[in-house]
Amino acid sequence: MVSRVVVVNLEEGVHARPAADLVRVANSYNSEIKIKVGGTVVDAKSVLSIMKLTIRNGTEVQLQAEGPDEDAAVEALAQMFTTPR
Repeated sequence: MVSRVVVVNLEEGVHARPAADLVRVANSYNSEIKIKVGGTVVDAKSVLSIMKLTIRNGTEVQLQAEGPDEDAAVEALAQMFTTPR
């Protein structure tokens, strides 16, 4: 399992469009991917689950992946949380 903590650097936080983009990228990997905020852990391949986290700019997010492409999956999602679009 690979785990990485990132601080969200998206001015508007994670609303519907960024959540959908995150899910699209997460679904391109075979690994099981989780996003943890505080004590809540959700499936990174579910838009509704991500939306429930109410992720704002500056929020600390832990990414966890387990599977054959776990390193690449965590790196790709970390980039999405930290690179403004």
